[in-house]
Amino acid sequence: MVRRANDNLAMRRLLMDQWTQWAFAMLSFVVTLLMPFVISRTYMPLPIALMGYTFAIYARRPVHGLMSLRCTLALRYARNVLLWTALVMVVILLVYHRILFPEYAAKANFSAEIPFITSMILVPVMTVMAAWYLIVLPNSRGCRHCRTRLGCNVVSRVYERENTYRFRLLLIVSLMINLVTVWYYYNYYINYNFNSPDFFFFVVMPCVVMVLLLVAGLLRSANVLRALSPLGVETANRGPVARCIIVQGDQALLVPNHIGLWDTPYTIDDDDDEDMKAEFARLSGITDAEIKSLYVTPSSEMGPQVRHMAVYISEDSDYAAPAHAEWFTIDRLTKVLNMGQLAHELSSEIYRVYTIAMAWKTYTIEGFRKYPIKNYHPNFRLRDMREWDVDFNDMRWLWVARNNQDMPFYRLRRWWQRTINQDKTL
Repeated sequence: MVRRANDNLAMRRLLMDQWTQWAFAMLSFVVTLLMPFVISRTYMPLPIALMGYTFAIYARRPVHGLMSLRCTLALRYARNVLLWTALVMVVILLVYHRILFPEYAAKANFSAEIPFITSMILVPVMTVMAAWYLIVLPNSRGCRHCRTRLGCNVVSRVYERENTYRFRLLLIVSLMINLVTVWYYYNYYINYNFNSPDFFFFVVMPCVVMVLLLVAGLLRSANVLRALSPLGVETANRGPVARCIIVQGDQALLVPNHIGLWDTPYTIDDDDDEDMKAEFARLSGITDAEIKSLYVTPSSEMGPQVRHMAVYISEDSDYAAPAHAEWFTIDRLTKVLNMGQLAHELSSEIYRVYTIAMAWKTYTIEGFRKYPIKNYHPNFRLRDMREWDVDFNDMRWLWVARNNQDMPFYRLRRWWQRTINQDKTL
């Protein structure tokens, strides 16, 4: 009973942390909308950019324990929205500047006191960013990196589902606000001063909608907690386990799991190496296989420690595969992965092993090419895995896969990560 209460508390803390980050994001947008009534619009880009930079620093701050499982996607979304909003404001101020562009400013319907309407910049940027995150979120490298870090447990699935829901809702709501404000702007607004209807349509309405989104998000988080806490408890109560990927030549052995998705055939209780190997030999009948550890997903309040193992069987072995098991080549694995027919855990393992192996074979740990051939991609063969001397636990290789010498502005990206995002591991 005590363990069940602790697991429920852990899930509640993670969900509340996710909602809190969305609350910070929405409240920063409300502050941005109210900012013209406190300071001149000419100086607004600076505090808005500072808020965005603050979110960037906060999202990168080191955390330990349960909070190491947190998802910072809401903070990164707010950072991008605020920085792009500040940039658009700077461009508008420069274009309408009477000194830089006197003729254009004179002909345009321009008011020095109201050079722009904040909501007609902020909300469209919110819409574009929400649409962008919806498009790239399912297969984005950042989210796949998070799934490999969390091990595709209950938390990572909840994060992915809830973020998709929030971005979809945010996209619909921001589109509606855009339509209403554009309709009012072209039919009733006079670029001279703010009257009461202007204040309602351009300030009050967006602020109220964002507050309502926060309330709706809080209620949904409570419902998700009630629905998913038993699943989290079931996962957390299990002890350390080992997942065994069986490789023979250039093929991997998979079996359909209880919901019909292809997965590894053996998941074994992992108390120690000798017991695990003995249990694997008993279940599979293989006594001469070479077993190597690939990487470890650490235990947490929401899931057990998982050791991801590779079992290499010689090609002349007479191993009898389990019933319903099938051998998969790399091409077939790629096909079923793209069709969504692999278990979440196996998809995470394949992504991590393939991404790190290709980065290790192509680049140094600093991201520079090992060979003087731009965009060179070596071959990936399962039969070569046992000879690789790469640490799959080193998360820096995932960063190298996304940011390397073949990417545009690599040195600038690296400097930004080390200096702005305070990532000292690079």
